[in-house]
Formats: sequence, C-alpha cells, structure tokens
Amino acid sequence: MPRRWRLDRDRAVTLLVPLLWAGLCVLLGFHRAGDAPDDMFISFRYAWNLAHGEGFVFNPGERVFGLTNPGHALVLALLHGVTRIPVHLLAGIVFAAAMWAVAVLLWLELRRRGAGWEGAIGGSLVLGASYLWAASGSAAPAVLAFLAGAALLVERRPVAAGLLAGLAVWYRPDAVLGVAALGLLAWMERRRLPRRFALAAGGLILVGVGAAWLWFGSPWPDTLEAKRTIAAARDVSWVGPERFWARSPPLMSRHFGSAWQMLVALGLAGQWPLFVRGGRAARTLILYGAGIAVAYPLLRVPYFNWYTIPPVVALLYGVGALVAGVGRGVTGALAGPGEREGPASRTIRSGLAGAAGVLAAALLLASVALSFAEASTSRFLAFRDQNRFATFRRAALWIRENSLPEERIAYGEIGNLAYWSERPLDDLLGLVTPEARPYVAANDPNGAFLRRPPDFFIDHPANPHPGIARVQWFRGAYYPVARFPNATGPGAATVYRKRLDAELPEPRPAREAPPRRRGRRR
Repeated sequence: MPRRWRLDRDRAVTLLVPLLWAGLCVLLGFHRAGDAPDDMFISFRYAWNLAHGEGFVFNPGERVFGLTNPGHALVLALLHGVTRIPVHLLAGIVFAAAMWAVAVLLWLELRRRGAGWEGAIGGSLVLGASYLWAASGSAAPAVLAFLAGAALLVERRPVAAGLLAGLAVWYRPDAVLGVAALGLLAWMERRRLPRRFALAAGGLILVGVGAAWLWFGSPWPDTLEAKRTIAAARDVSWVGPERFWARSPPLMSRHFGSAWQMLVALGLAGQWPLFVRGGRAARTLILYGAGIAVAYPLLRVPYFNWYTIPPVVALLYGVGALVAGVGRGVTGALAGPGEREGPASRTIRSGLAGAAGVLAAALLLASVALSFAEASTSRFLAFRDQNRFATFRRAALWIRENSLPEERIAYGEIGNLAYWSERPLDDLLGLVTPEARPYVAANDPNGAFLRRPPDFFIDHPANPHPGIARVQWFRGAYYPVARFPNATGPGAATVYRKRLDAELPEPRPAREAPPRRRGRRR
C-alpha cells in the first residue's frame, strides 16, 4: 500500500469518526433538548437568577450553597447572559458537546497509541448509551472532558492542564479525585512532581473555595449533608457501601437490556487492557471512575445515575478495549511467525488471520451490542414528557401566571417547580432550605411545612411527604385551585392555595425521630 494513500486514509478516518459522532450528538441532543432530571433544574435556577441580577442564589436574598456543580451553573449563567437562550436548553447543548468532546479526546489519544478500535468502539457505546443521556443537563461529561484535556496537555502545557483540572473541580467538587489521579500518573511517569500543574490546579481550586466561602459562608456544598440526612431519615435502601450499587441492576437492565450483566463483566475485564494500551486520559478516566465508584457509597448518599457517569463511561470503554483486544489476539495467534512461507502465502495467511480477528471481535461485541441497541433505542423513544416532572412543569407555569412574584411554594422535589414558576420555594427535604433539615432528620415534614406556611403546595401520588395534604388543619387552611393529570399513566398534581383567613397550628421545634425497626425499607 503506497505510503501517501495510507496517510490520506488515516486522515480521513481521523476526521470521519468525530464527524459521525457529532451527527449522533446533534440528533440525540436535539431529542433530549430541555429535558433533564429534576435535580438539574436546581442548578438551572441558580444560573437563571445570576443571569437576571438576583445573585448566585436559589431564592433571591437567600445565600445557600445548595448545588454540587457551581462551575456548571456559572457557565450556564454566562452563556444565557450572552445568548439569551433558555438555561435548560443551554444545559442540553453543553451536555451533548461535552459527551462528544470526551469521545473525541479519548479517540485521538487511543488512536495515536495504536488502539484506535478501542477508542472507536468505546466512544460509540458511550455516545449511544441512553443510561448516560438520561442525565442530560448534568455536569459530569464536562468534568470528564476537562480531565481528558488536562491529561493530554499535562506534559507540554502543564499550566494550561492545571487550569483545566481546576475548572473540573469548579464544575463538580468530586473531580478532585480525577485531578489527584492525573497528578499521580504524571508523577509516576516522569519521576518528578508536576509542580506547575499542581500549582495551577491548586490555585484555581483555592480561588473557587474562597469565593464559595465569601458568598455562601461555606467552602463546600450543603447538599452532601442534606442528602445524607434524607437517606438516614427515610431509611433509603440504596445507601452505603453494601447497598449503593444494588440500585443499579434495574437501571442497567432498562438501559442496556438483558445482556447487561455480560456488558458489565466485559467492561470490568477490559479495564486493565485499557489501562495498558491507553494514555494518561484513558488512565485518568479509569482511576477517576474507580474513585467515584468507591467514594459515593462511603459517603452514604442516595444513588442517582448522574453520580455514576464516570464509572459507567470507564466501563463502556473497557468493553471496547476487551473486544478489540480479543480481535487483535486472535489475529496474532493465527498469523503466526510465517518464516518459511513465501510472500504470497504470508499475505494470504495475514489476511485470513485479520478476517478471523475481526469476526471474533464482532461476535463478542454483538453479544452485548444487540441488547444494548434495542434497550437504548426503547429508552430514547420513551424519554420525553412521560414522568411526573413534566406534570410539575405544567403546575409551575400555572402558578407563575396566577400568583404574585413574592408568593412562595413548598414541596420536596423542587427543581422544575422553582425553575418554571420563578417563585421563591421552600424545600421540605432541606437541599436548599437548611432550616428544614432538623425536621427531615426527625421525619417531621408537617413541622417543616408549618415553619413557614407557603402560599402554594402541590400534592401528587409520588409526593415524598403525602401526609401534609391529608391532615385536618391543612384541609381547613388550603383549597385546590388546579389539577394537572400525568401525560401518561395514572396520577395528577393538585395545586393548593392558602386561604386568606387560614388558621394554622403554631410553628414547632423539630421532634425527635421515632426509633426504627431493623431491616425496614421505604
């Protein structure tokens, strides 16, 4: 094969794969536009308030560090201020762009190291995974992109790499695990401390910590303690080292199909081959994913799929590494040394060996890819407007049109309600309302409600505190003003408004939580 033709082919492949991936990300990003988990809308609310002059807050005038991705919200606020594109749509665009960037950066690194198939298979699995797109609008893909970029730059541009690593921590504080992993890799490979990288990353991280402390009065998000309080009070069954990952099988089955167990097995088996053949970016991904997989169960916070994006991305790249490794191994074993064969025989033998290797890799990949494709396609078709949060959005828009700007709402799932209503909201689960946390710990939502009775309350079959709408004093003080049935399935969100002459019990201190029976789950 002429050298020039081979170079032209390599350039074409190098460009073609990212272009195909860009088309896929545009398609899926457009499909998921503006649709995000409810918790993401908490960050969107911070971004919207900042861009509209209310400050970096959830409720105007209340400086509570109630988000775990401050850098993400700051970027969304900046983009919204410049473009005026709605924040929730910008978040989807940033998510899709970050997914593409992660795949391309790893593809370029792996291809340069002779592991192009690992990058192509792994990147395609990542970009086609409905499990990951279910968390559209979240910050994790951008964190991975920053870390991958930092890993590629750390040797020749250590200061730029450090700044990217610091931005990753601004985006999500748990990215410090990835920054530490990258620093460790750079030190082990060069046998000297990456001082310029560490100083740039550490300096930017300290700026973020100082800014948070000055603005919020706390250097780290309050949400960690709030979620631990919720998990302990409600006895959530997917918390702790022994139970956190027990939550994943139903989701894995839903998004990866009946072969999800084999996919997990292949992905875990492929971590070492990926580590060996990959460079710093792939190795940082593996170590960061492993760190997240261990840290969140130890922190005893509830399982949410956006927490698991780094380990799942590493898992899918592990599948690519193992599949490509099997194909390469079969090719090498069948090709043999061939010292006694003539050139024609060696060419035929090499061609047959290559075909056998491709076939072996294709069969192994097909064992999980068919199930993966069917399940992901099904989930993509079922994503939009088929959950209670679409119903909450409709209720919030009604409240915005039928209330004064200062009138307050109270509920426990707050993202969509606050973002779309543009009204102050008391969080009865305590994520952005610290005063409610003692009541959460005491399992006393009625007490949290009476601490500051709202003007509006929403009741829904999935209400995390259903007892409020059933007590006698509530029915005497509030009346239903609107009802919004779920778009699919049974259930409806009922909006209640406080009467002008409402008589409510006096606010009370948080009660002591009742003792729990061992083994109880709710």
